[in-house]
Amino acid sequence: SLEESRTAAANVMKKTSGPTIKIQTILDAFKLFFTNEMLEQIVLHTNLYAKRYYDKKIRPRQDSYNIRSDSHF
Repeated sequence: SLEESRTAAANVMKKTSGPTIKIQTILDAFKLFFTNEMLEQIVLHTNLYAKRYYDKKIRPRQDSYNIRSDSHF
């Protein structure tokens, strides 16, 4: 019967167990997983990777556009 399948009110938890943190923004949630030190390392290594990529791929192309021929002067 319906009454037998119901859980007694005394056995229903009304509060969340353990510590809780109110998350209001996506940034709040992000900060739970990444410390400032971790972000500094991510930025540092991302910038180093970008510099290597730029020096290898982009800069040689830009240098080739700036080559002048002395025969035109």
